[in-house]
Amino acid sequence: SVYLQSTLKKVSLSVKNHYLFQSSGFLGDLNDDGLINISDVLITVEVILNNEFNQLADLNVDGIIDVIDILLIVNIILGN
Repeated sequence: SVYLQSTLKKVSLSVKNHYLFQSSGFLGDLNDDGLINISDVLITVEVILNNEFNQLADLNVDGIIDVIDILLIVNIILGN
């Protein structure tokens, strides 16, 4: 697990059941627990499989959530 020291935040807005939810957190920390770990990788995979978009999963900020973003999260976990 990696503790986040940065003060930079991204904001993700998503619509669920016709309500607008705002989630703020760090890039890569999709479950907003202050850590980047395997849980965030699994959530990113779910985002991809469900054809959704979450700014917190877009680590290279290219507007696409894909395997590159997963690899970037894994590299953070491994300390690379």
